[in-house]
Amino acid sequence: MSLAQSWKVSRGNGASLAVSLILVQVPFMIGFTLLDMLLSIVGFVAMAPIGTAFIIWVGQIAVLICQASVLATAYRHMVGVRV
Repeated sequence: MSLAQSWKVSRGNGASLAVSLILVQVPFMIGFTLLDMLLSIVGFVAMAPIGTAFIIWVGQIAVLICQASVLATAYRHMVGVRV
């Protein structure tokens, strides 16, 4: 499928895709906030800033994987591709 065909198929679905991506990210944001609060209370943030950054990076990769799966599912639904 060309880019022009893909653009025509997905036209009009931008709002629903944006809402889906936001709904996927909200639980992660809540979880990251609670995790950051917990790690701050325990003192992990002050003692291991690189470890904290690593935990955040792994979480961000998980968010991206979940959002990519939403986009892949939406694309298959809009185009009608069955795998």
